[in-house]
Amino acid sequence: MNGNLDLAPCASDRYNIVCIALFAEAVVGRISWLFRILPHPIDVLERLARFLGNRLDRSRRGSRTLIVRGAIVALFLSMFAAWARWALAQRASGYCVE
Repeated sequence: MNGNLDLAPCASDRYNIVCIALFAEAVVGRISWLFRILPHPIDVLERLARFLGNRLDRSRRGSRTLIVRGAIVALFLSMFAAWARWALAQRASGYCVE
């Protein structure tokens, strides 16, 4: 090390968390028992997309309307994913000790 403090605060904490997570995944493997209790986040988004698609797409609507409604669903799901990422980052930021 050259003495520069260019690293963001908690960089070593994040590194340790990633190492622990990789080790735990290697030891435990796929945790399918957990996904029988709690739904996987991808499954939640897939169900939400399917629900919104069924509610908004009707065969009697024109192709332009279907494209606009599909774009609305894609935008909503993107915003939901961004919000979930932000919420998790806010929650995790409390664990950083400077």
